[in-house]
Amino acid sequence: MSNYPDGMDWGAYDDYHDPKLQCGCHSSDGCDCWCEQYAGEGNQHLVGNCDSSNCRIFQCKECGTEVENDEDEPITCKECIAERGCVCTNAERRLWIDCMEGRAYPSPSRYSVQAKDLYKHWTHSPFSADERRNKGLLVTSIRCTCCYLEAN
Repeated sequence: MSNYPDGMDWGAYDDYHDPKLQCGCHSSDGCDCWCEQYAGEGNQHLVGNCDSSNCRIFQCKECGTEVENDEDEPITCKECIAERGCVCTNAERRLWIDCMEGRAYPSPSRYSVQAKDLYKHWTHSPFSADERRNKGLLVTSIRCTCCYLEAN
């Protein structure tokens, strides 16, 4: 004697209360088969079936254009980075100071300094004005070593 209605069994009961998903897992399994970076409702897809039309990983997170990405998180395209400029805020990051030294025969030089110490470096310190004048220093650019853009 069974407690189930006619035609009902444990398998049918499980299929009703814990249905099998499209990926083959049951809904209670907590599977990792679905990509969490899907681009909007209706673009859900299985991991490994990602492309620029359905996945934010392959779309610029600022403008939405297609990007090549080796990471598992959305990134910003080079055009958007160049347009907005350097926004790196870590005081421990390093900056490159590119300059020309020498009056008669200027030679390019590159110095590296932590962002927090930029104005202590001899190329920017107000206390080294005589040294800068004697060397004929001309700073051409200050670039961030994280994003390679002109530092703010």
